[in-house]
Amino acid sequence: MTTQNLIAAVVCSFSFIGFAQLSPSDQLSEKQIKEDMTILYQSISEGVIEVYWYRDQSEFRAKYDSICGLKNGMRFIDFYREVTGIVSSMGCLHSYIQESPLDDYFFNNHKFIPIGVNNTESETFISYSDQNRIPVGSKILEINGQSIDQIRTQMFKLYGTDGYVTSVPKYGTQNDDFAYFYKHYIDTSESFQIIFESPNGIQDEITLEGIAWELIEEIPGFETVQYTEYPYGFNIENKIAILNIESSSRSECNDKKWAKFLSDCFGKIDDQKIDHLIIDVRRNSGGWMPHMFHLVEYFANGNFTPITEAWQKSDKYEFMKFSETPKQDFIKKNNRDLDSLIGAAEYDNWLIGVDYKPKEEHHFKGQVYILTGGNTHSAASRLVSTAKEYANPIVVGDYPGGCFIGGSGGNTATVVLPNSKISINIALTFFKPSWFDINKKGIAVEPDHFIEQEIGKDAAMEFTMNQIKTVHKNK
Repeated sequence: MTTQNLIAAVVCSFSFIGFAQLSPSDQLSEKQIKEDMTILYQSISEGVIEVYWYRDQSEFRAKYDSICGLKNGMRFIDFYREVTGIVSSMGCLHSYIQESPLDDYFFNNHKFIPIGVNNTESETFISYSDQNRIPVGSKILEINGQSIDQIRTQMFKLYGTDGYVTSVPKYGTQNDDFAYFYKHYIDTSESFQIIFESPNGIQDEITLEGIAWELIEEIPGFETVQYTEYPYGFNIENKIAILNIESSSRSECNDKKWAKFLSDCFGKIDDQKIDHLIIDVRRNSGGWMPHMFHLVEYFANGNFTPITEAWQKSDKYEFMKFSETPKQDFIKKNNRDLDSLIGAAEYDNWLIGVDYKPKEEHHFKGQVYILTGGNTHSAASRLVSTAKEYANPIVVGDYPGGCFIGGSGGNTATVVLPNSKISINIALTFFKPSWFDINKKGIAVEPDHFIEQEIGKDAAMEFTMNQIKTVHKNK
């Protein structure tokens, strides 16, 4: 499941409607909606640095007023979708709907559309269907009377992302996650009339009955990519080094273990005189940024200071009284202006103003290729940005999920709306990189070679291998 679907252990002691009683058709009153919306608005406005970078404040306020002004209230599922849209529009991947009563309700009471899909830039293909009733590779045209373009637009709009990056929702709503987002945001039906175009170009129609969530979770991924043992792995094939980093979490790999791993990898590269290195971070959703910066030291062109400051809006968050997160004070300097009032947060000195320099031992002077995609988030996307600034990698794949100048993360607060029981993760800290340019906000590093995932093949890896073979052949 994506981070937006994670189950958080949150308990809220004040409510007008009990947690277990909420269902999609339940009606929230005007008073309940207004109370929840006021807390949501306050939490986002006070907490998220980027909220008015990507959405005008007057537009944000107008949406708030329109929802609060509904005299007859609103169905719970409609309110849930409105809240999700507001949260996703902030342009902050680390701020997301963490949990909703709809999760348990749908999982326990409803059937899901029994397909897995592969989303490309403009189309959606079948990667799996229950009992193989739709040929793999078929193009979906329509589901229950809605065109696939309408469905994609709704799903992608309600899937949070950093800034204007489009690869995140595209990859985040495929495979088994398509069924989750379809049920939550598109259609609560339990049978599904699907119009599709088979790989041979013939249009057909079929009705599929829904299946339980337990079966959805067993839907296989469509990729043939052979990922290494979690969280990372290294091997050398035909004089090409491949470093696969599926996680950069400090809890899974402490500093000493990570340093030894890198030293061993680049020692082998040095000993075998390897001149092509592939770093695969397509499934890396982030972790500890210094891990990524220490990796760049092995192929950087010179010294670099990747993080110069950490920003937070305030040290007096009024919304914290609605949060399950203990209040913490991080501010140590005076406020300054940057589209909104921002303070400089005190943070671990492992992050702020730390100078990195190229490794003297086992420094790699060959060509680095970085494979990226929509699931390359947070610290992993910082790896890509840092490498592009301070080295000469060739980036292959889809756009990384994180912005070129970064996004908020680090310190977070979990806010629970008292009536709807929707819990929201609010990211509080923006780590300013040395290459920060407000005019480049909201965009990802552009791949040197744009390659999307494909059903049944590892297109980005195959492309990169062919590029390297061509270089070897021309030597």
